[in-house]
Amino acid sequence: MKSILTLSMVLGYKYVTCSENQSAEN
Repeated sequence: MKSILTLSMVLGYKYVTCSENQSAEN
């Protein structure tokens, strides 16, 4: 259960960083 929470946090972090990178490029 704890691993799932950690995984979701990692995916969310990657999603945020990717969104920031795309907005910065555009």
